[in-house]
Amino acid sequence: MTENIKFENSEELTLPEGEIELLLPKGEVEQAQNTESETLALQNEKLAESRRIISEEAEPKQLFETDQATDDDISIKNSLIPQEVAKFQAKQNLKNVRKDLGTTDRIISKIIHSPVLDKLSEKSSSSVARPSGILGGSILAFLGSLSYLIFVKYVGITYNYLFFFGFFIIGFIVGIFIEFILKLSRH
Repeated sequence: MTENIKFENSEELTLPEGEIELLLPKGEVEQAQNTESETLALQNEKLAESRRIISEEAEPKQLFETDQATDDDISIKNSLIPQEVAKFQAKQNLKNVRKDLGTTDRIISKIIHSPVLDKLSEKSSSSVARPSGILGGSILAFLGSLSYLIFVKYVGITYNYLFFFGFFIIGFIVGIFIEFILKLSRH
């Protein structure tokens, strides 16, 4: 890139980039270079100070010191939003969404998002239960219990409730096995 320089009462000169120093006296070139390096040093200091301030502000603040922390506490503590603010914001979002729902949907939403069901859902999601196993277990428990009930009524004996759990466990195993077979057939 070239630099265009125009002096008083003269024509415009074109110099290759970096050769403007040829037009200045030696002392002025060194002074300009020193001023430039001082400016860069000052900018670097300001940048380092800004980075330090940002890193201090970005560290999450712990509101409470506890020995035992749940997964929710850890994810909230690692975020930049304090725990109380995040919980309040979630409640406000639920209220805003429920305003647009119908009466029955609003009631169902309140039941589904109750604290008891939320905790139960969190615990069950961290378990080894697979959706295919639960689906297989529930289908076999329903069909097995229904057929067992018809058999019991036909023969005239008493119904044993442990059969329901047995059907569910067998269906759970079958559901996981079918999922495993399907995964193997895809690969």
